[in-house]
Amino acid sequence: MKEVVTVHVGQVGVQLAELIYNQNIPSTHFDNDVPRAVLFASDTCPTIHKIKQSNIFRDDCVHITNHSSCGSYATGMYTTGYEEYETVLESIRKQAENCDSIDCFQVYHSLQGGTGSGTASLIQSKIREEFPSNVLTSVTMFPPRNTENVIVPYNVLLGLMGSLYNSSMTICVDSQVLDYQLRRQQPTRQDHYQLTAQAITTLLEINTSWRKLSQQLVYDYYKNLVSLHIATRAETMPEFINSLFRYNTKGVYEDDLPWKISSAAAVVRSYQPAHARDLLLHARKNTHKDLFDDNIPDSLYTCTTSGEPSGVMIASGTGVASTLQYWEQRFHALFRRKAFLYGMCNSYYARGCGIEELEFTEAQEMVKDLIERYKESVGLTNIPEP
Repeated sequence: MKEVVTVHVGQVGVQLAELIYNQNIPSTHFDNDVPRAVLFASDTCPTIHKIKQSNIFRDDCVHITNHSSCGSYATGMYTTGYEEYETVLESIRKQAENCDSIDCFQVYHSLQGGTGSGTASLIQSKIREEFPSNVLTSVTMFPPRNTENVIVPYNVLLGLMGSLYNSSMTICVDSQVLDYQLRRQQPTRQDHYQLTAQAITTLLEINTSWRKLSQQLVYDYYKNLVSLHIATRAETMPEFINSLFRYNTKGVYEDDLPWKISSAAAVVRSYQPAHARDLLLHARKNTHKDLFDDNIPDSLYTCTTSGEPSGVMIASGTGVASTLQYWEQRFHALFRRKAFLYGMCNSYYARGCGIEELEFTEAQEMVKDLIERYKESVGLTNIPEP
């Protein structure tokens, strides 16, 4: 049995930890009925104090810092994270030593705040240095459009650069898609976290190693981003299966963007697992065959289990292209005017620490190059603006 060690960084990561471990997930995530997880957040996060008192997690694996990251990648990376990462890494080492055979490390975080973007990037880089031969996957939540933090575009691209450089596979969760999933309600952020936790819980039931899964999905090391697709409720099982392949649930903003899937893995839980598997294969070969690249054989991995109906698919392809372009345009609008750049590179946000303007340029060029590669893969010269 191969174990999984999870690391939850920032307010979003901690809230996902509370929701995920309150559900029925595989035993590979536990050590003697105690979650094999490490949590880190600032003392302004009420959830981590609640978790600390509940004794669900190991006390020495729940880390609370008194320093706020001020909603800035610079502070989370070079101040708060730099002062606290060693204690977090020591807890990760202890969890790894208690494992017989580690399958992978998983980092849960958001790109909105300073801890989720900056400190998570630092922790991922340290895990990669400490355990270079192990698989590192990250579950990354993109922030909503209506965020009040004006430097979020900086946080998104700089934090994403850390995931691209260090993780073997990055599962992108877009708040815009979650709004669509909950469109008949008035969704709150807690609704987003609940839906994401349910999807991740279903995904964790996949009956293969994360190393094998990442090798199947990430055909290009530079394009290790995969989009998360959540099946919507439907009256019949075929409609339920087909909802995994719909354009408006794939993590982009424009429905008319050509969507191509290089490879995907689908996990469906239903009361008729064999029937669900047949429907998945039928959808791949017939109904939605145009979405897949014919040059890649066996491009859909399927896993069906018995239980309350739910479905999740992670797919590598152009599913995250419009999301990247949306945030790159917002980044460019700030960066070309050098807006808030002095504050991030100097006293208030970074407190005189080492972030430089070159990092901003490098992050923007990296994302622009990635978008161009997605365009080339579908024969486009321009992706529709969100």
